[in-house]
Amino acid sequence: MNQAFERALEVCASEPIHQIGHVQPHGGLLAFSVVAPQQILHASRNIVEFVGKDLDSVLNQPLSSLFEPSELQQINALIAVLQEQPTASCTISRLLDDVSVDLMLHAYQSDAMFVLEMEHHEGPQQEAHLADLLLQTQQTMLRTDAYFETEKYFSLLVQLVRSLTAYDSVMVYRFDSHWNGEIIAQSKVDAAPSYLGMHFPASDIPVQARRLYTTNLVRVVADVDAVPVPVIPELNPVTGQALDLTYSALRSLSPIHIEYLRNIG
Repeated sequence: MNQAFERALEVCASEPIHQIGHVQPHGGLLAFSVVAPQQILHASRNIVEFVGKDLDSVLNQPLSSLFEPSELQQINALIAVLQEQPTASCTISRLLDDVSVDLMLHAYQSDAMFVLEMEHHEGPQQEAHLADLLLQTQQTMLRTDAYFETEKYFSLLVQLVRSLTAYDSVMVYRFDSHWNGEIIAQSKVDAAPSYLGMHFPASDIPVQARRLYTTNLVRVVADVDAVPVPVIPELNPVTGQALDLTYSALRSLSPIHIEYLRNIG
């Protein structure tokens, strides 16, 4: 192993990916103080797409300047759920440029702030199919012949997850005691590459990334070629720290991770 490669692994292992300072461009972010008047301290540069006001009109303003009272009531109900669990989600409808749009909201607490992430909701047709898919999942997972055949069980599992998510490819990873990995099941569309049986070293998923995956169990990467959107300002004016995105649904990828995903197709 040459020195340059060793150094690259060290950088990867020490990168503070929970404070990466960018979100994926399909969503927007607001971070505001916990105490009234809930002043907005951070916003993603693309926030206008989700609240109808540009960045300069959003920062340092109270949350009430962006949302109607009925919307604020839903947001406050979402925040109340955070007393019992680390994240909460809901969907709201609002007018943007006189057009009614549905926004999916994802809330969590970060230091002395609440963070509200927003995405345009484009999947009502999938919800109508969800009950059937969940019933199919339950019936399949309760099949006794799958209990004792690991290969069969995970083969069924990846097919069901792909049905639920409509992803092009779903894989199951198995790790050994040293965190080296193997892909033991995959369900995919014909055009997607096959990784079934692939082995990879523990350094491919460094310690801090594994820690995040065990804290925030759902991680969505929409497009490895998308240009990340910065969170403004980079450092919080109160704490002097970058925003902690541990529980984010939109946190952007590390440049090293993006390169890795592109390399494997």
